Amino acid sequence: MQVLPSRRIRNTFAILIASMLMASNTSSLLAADTKAGSGKILKWVDDKGITHYGDSIPSQYADRDNSEINSQGITIRKNHIKPKEQTVLEIANQDQTRRDRALLASYTTEQEIDLARDRNLEMDVIAIDGLKQRHETVSKKLADNQKLADGFNTRKKPIPQFLSDNLQDSQAELARIDLQMKSHQDNMDAVRQRFDNDKQRFINLKAATQQ
Repeated sequence: MQVLPSRRIRNTFAILIASMLMASNTSSLLAADTKAGSGKILKWVDDKGITHYGDSIPSQYADRDNSEINSQGITIRKNHIKPKEQTVLEIANQDQTRRDRALLASYTTEQEIDLARDRNLEMDVIAIDGLKQRHETVSKKLADNQKLADGFNTRKKPIPQFLSDNLQDSQAELARIDLQMKSHQDNMDAVRQRFDNDKQRFINLKAATQQ
């Protein structure tokens, strides 16, 4: 049966219309998929190491590194947050705050600070007492040897080498003892000053809390 030209035209037209509709639907689907795929999801980690996802980051985590992922879970960008530079004053204030907290946590009264100071001084006190005894012993030995040396000088005789060596050794040892005693004394002065500062700071902090 021969198809009439008019029917062939109508069929062709129908096929063309269907093709256009399919193309339109496909374009719409692609556009929708593209729009969905471009949605930005942020990924960050909290203080406990737990990973979170969302369209925005809470303010307390704004200074942390984070990542941007698409709807397929693919990372599209990593955001590295530059740490905020602190001023010298801010750092000093933070250090002072930490020291204040430690001070209040360590002591409840001024007397406790005095006891802690005395405990810190004990080793230096013991060391200085030992050095003083040693200093007296060496000084006596030096004095005795010096008398012997003076006797040789009085008789206008040369001082024996062993006696000369003993004199030099005693003088050198006394010098070392003096340096050690000074080192311990300087350390004790520093400890006293540190605890005096802590005690005064403790008094000020306690007074401030009572106002």
